[in-house]
Amino acid sequence: MTGGLGSVPKRWVVTAALLLSCWLHKVAAANSSPYNYAEALHKSLLYYQVQRSGELPYQRLAWRANSCSKCTGSMGEDLSGGYWEAGGSYLKVAFPQAFVITQLAWAAAAFPSGITTTGKAITIVLHLHLQGSFAGVKPFMHREMGELLEAIKWGTDFIMASMPTANQYVALYGNATADFLYYGPPEDYEMYAPDGASRPVTYVSPSDPSSESAGEGAAALAAAAVAFQPSNPTYALALTSKAKVLYALAKNYPGTYMTSGTQAMQSLSTLYPSTGYHDELGWAALWLYKATNDSSFLTDATGLFAAVQGDANSGSGFQIFSWDVKTPGYNVLLASLQPSNMQAVSAANAFFQAYIPGSQRTVPHTANGLAYPWKGAGSLRTASNTAMLGFVHARTLKAAGNTDLADQIISYSLSQLNFVLGDGGRSWLVGFGSNPPQQSFQKTAWNSVLTWSTKGQSVDVQRADFQDTNAANRFIAYGALVGGPFDQSGVTYQDRRLNYTFVEPAVDYSSGLVGAIAAAAEYYGGQDRSRLGLRETATISAATPPQPPSPPLRPKSSQPLPCLHRLCRQHLPLSLAEGISWKPMR
Repeated sequence: MTGGLGSVPKRWVVTAALLLSCWLHKVAAANSSPYNYAEALHKSLLYYQVQRSGELPYQRLAWRANSCSKCTGSMGEDLSGGYWEAGGSYLKVAFPQAFVITQLAWAAAAFPSGITTTGKAITIVLHLHLQGSFAGVKPFMHREMGELLEAIKWGTDFIMASMPTANQYVALYGNATADFLYYGPPEDYEMYAPDGASRPVTYVSPSDPSSESAGEGAAALAAAAVAFQPSNPTYALALTSKAKVLYALAKNYPGTYMTSGTQAMQSLSTLYPSTGYHDELGWAALWLYKATNDSSFLTDATGLFAAVQGDANSGSGFQIFSWDVKTPGYNVLLASLQPSNMQAVSAANAFFQAYIPGSQRTVPHTANGLAYPWKGAGSLRTASNTAMLGFVHARTLKAAGNTDLADQIISYSLSQLNFVLGDGGRSWLVGFGSNPPQQSFQKTAWNSVLTWSTKGQSVDVQRADFQDTNAANRFIAYGALVGGPFDQSGVTYQDRRLNYTFVEPAVDYSSGLVGAIAAAAEYYGGQDRSRLGLRETATISAATPPQPPSPPLRPKSSQPLPCLHRLCRQHLPLSLAEGISWKPMR
């Protein structure tokens, strides 16, 4: 058994668990952290298991298995991997999904101590409960950093696989019209989805450019290279090499898919309308400079400063940081790389001063404190992205001696993060905190390879079953961040799959949240791990849990299996319920 406990008698382990639990309860009483950031980070990363496509190296979730195994591009490239874009979609869209990887990689590079500290907090409890009960089964991860790097690599491997030639890059894989009519699990997509066996592939190329798609892909690979340099420098070099290729495609053939003449590219303009591409070019150049220390990339980036500021309009009238608008991220990253560049520092400061309380605030906020610059779906995504960005910029300001503004930004970032976790009157993170969403618009959490009651029936029947049935999802998509409130009251929300605007999660929604949680854990933790907020982890029972089943990859009948649905998992410690690899996939 791993974990350094060797052959310690079970009674000693249970005694140790009881003592640890008592100690953690005492710690929690004096805790400075309002939420259990260790648990929130752990569950946020689990959502990237929920959305994973391809041949899975292990089966983390009983209700997810291999999918898209034979997915290939028109030139034979392997497109099986990567992530499905959202809870209601089995598309793979390069532009927003590469931004997910850039965000996750930035979190790993910027807040490593916050990530590893939370991993230690969870691991010590897992070790105590696993010893003697799950012989031969090791804890899923000794550090959350390993889990995060794995999530990043799953994305970067797909980005590199999406480059069949130096001048071609997959911008979109799948047909949105057919995809949105399918309500089953991804594992059965090819068999049951309309035209499921035929997923069209759309490429960026010199004749059909998309500098935003290629540029964000380059940024993702370069940012991931920075994240992997300490632990896997060989892989980091491979990432950097491919990032340069994508950057050249974006830079040498400038253009946006918004003006494309091809129908395939035009479909992107409906799914993810872009406001410009100069911000992606500057953003990618900065990440390449950070990864390589090649000053030519910094020259490119700073030369684009004015053009990047021109791409800042989100369409709402207020600046936001999102998969589309990188201007605030560019300014913050440039300021961190060049703290004496007052043009960049001032631009970054101005962004946050529009959000934080004070005379310069212009961004609307709900009555209960949530930033609301974008009058549409995904208000919590915007708040999480702003929070993560704020923690990064506050560090730059503190190093320069501007502690007053830095402290204001940290306070504001914490307010947005804590709104997501519960300060808004409820948790908006599935499986976490008080009154979390029960009916997230997550198709595979309702219809899975284990339970799909309407399989083979008409689209209308399946849609009605999924959207209209007023019942909690059959499976818990831990870590899914839903869209959130949809007006400036901050409370108007319906936890019903029928209202996807409120309850649909997406991989880009959770990416900024991961960084914000890691930053908060670092802020509260420091050298004193007792400030992390281990209340819920501390309440794990010391009793030996039952052995969970090893579920079949593709059950041939609907015979119920124990301990797979939410209501029959209550006797299992929450960390164990979804956090262990029960059975290798191959």
